[in-house]
Amino acid sequence: MPRQLVDGGSRRPSPSPQPGERGDETQLQLHHIYKRYGGVNALVDVEFSISSGEIVCLLGENGAGKSTLAKIISGQVQTDDGEVTLGGSPVTLHSPTDAHDLGIRAVPQELSLVQETSVAENVLLGQLPRRFGFVDRRAMKRATTERLEALSLGHLNPSTPVKELRVSDQAFIQIARAMTPGCRFLIADEPTSAMSGSEADTLLRVLESITAAGVGVIFISHRLGEVLRIGHRVDVLRDGKNALSSPIATLTRTDLLDAMMGTRNRASVDERVELPHEVGEGLLAIQSLSSGLLNNVSLEVSAGQILGVYGGTGSGREDLGPALFDAQPRISGSVYVEDREVGRGIDAAIDCGIAYVPAERRSKGLLLERSVKDNITLCSLGKVSRRGFVSRRAERDTAKFWCEKLAIKCASISVPVGSLSGGNQQKVLLARWLELGTPVVVLDEPTRGVDVATKAQIYSLIRDIAAEGRAILVISSDAEELAACSDAVAVLVDGSLSQILAGPTEEEILRAANAFTHAA
Repeated sequence: MPRQLVDGGSRRPSPSPQPGERGDETQLQLHHIYKRYGGVNALVDVEFSISSGEIVCLLGENGAGKSTLAKIISGQVQTDDGEVTLGGSPVTLHSPTDAHDLGIRAVPQELSLVQETSVAENVLLGQLPRRFGFVDRRAMKRATTERLEALSLGHLNPSTPVKELRVSDQAFIQIARAMTPGCRFLIADEPTSAMSGSEADTLLRVLESITAAGVGVIFISHRLGEVLRIGHRVDVLRDGKNALSSPIATLTRTDLLDAMMGTRNRASVDERVELPHEVGEGLLAIQSLSSGLLNNVSLEVSAGQILGVYGGTGSGREDLGPALFDAQPRISGSVYVEDREVGRGIDAAIDCGIAYVPAERRSKGLLLERSVKDNITLCSLGKVSRRGFVSRRAERDTAKFWCEKLAIKCASISVPVGSLSGGNQQKVLLARWLELGTPVVVLDEPTRGVDVATKAQIYSLIRDIAAEGRAILVISSDAEELAACSDAVAVLVDGSLSQILAGPTEEEILRAANAFTHAA
């Protein structure tokens, strides 16, 4: 496959041999792949290859075609045209079973675990050892322990119910489940999207250990720093076509952005445009709040202010948004919006003027089988109703307005929201709450799993909302994100508020969190 840059980029000298460049290794190749959905070309003449022991990073903006390509490799979607070969011989991938039989495993971005069962039951799902017709619990625990330790995940207890684990550990379990005997190629789709920096470091080391054992890894991510750190090669898709294929050692972040977006479309990603906005009186007051891991936390967000909240796993960051929206019980403490105490229950939070965009948009925010229109107007049916009946015209006009304003890409407002890319799904969720017009907006991991261009759009939107005089609380495990969009950042460590930093850099946020941890 040619190694070249788009937009007239020059050829680069070949580096030292990388994994996948040696002819004696097993190689999975896709040639001239086409896929079309209705009137939309998802993939056009795409070439892709990966060898054993190699990490190939698959990049592209939301809607570029990388998820479609990954689904073709894992047998979930069939090509309209093209050929797949393994070791030079043609193979068929008509189903996930076909892919599994060839040693291809996929780890989805969204968690797909049985929450009520144990770590061991999830790791060995479908392969539970049996003795005399019954599940052999001892053998199950032993097999799980061996697999976890082989992946340097020995800190996970096979007997622990999955629902008691943090999100990052659940992501590790999905990888362990995929690493069944015979695994030759692993597709990891945004595995670090729900992780803090230290957790992501652990996962990247796990992937490196997998490749050291001879497994080829297809790593899909929007975090370019991780791509440059872990990858051997990179393939970039743009508008369903190959835009770049090259050893990563020869590339920079700018090269990757240029390939993903084109040089003329990249300015908005590199520039932070400050919109003038005044900070007014306090709108949201959190007083001595305890919930989950949170312990006696007090914060205030003023009108027109963007307050970021940073913390790693175990800091209580994950509990703050659900506690404010009362989707998670408050042990103690109070929440006020404009001096009005927020009662218990989600309806009470909405009535008091709190909008909440959860971190897990697919499982806790969106109705995936319902249309884009239905999801946008879900919380504002009263505004599109006439004499007690929903006005279909008003509902359509509202959905069309927000799709245009937020540049939501969809074939129509009637398509299921689950068919949209991750970035467009997030915009639909934002549109729902913006239409409601609440004075307080709480955004939990607002750019998880979205591409760099959509991130820039969301950051600009957050600043627009603040300029309207609303109070914005942005909760994130991404220090770079908070430095990019926040007026101030509150740092949580071990459930407590460490300090509040005014206009900090990413390094200052991380330093504050680490200094507090080391002091403890």
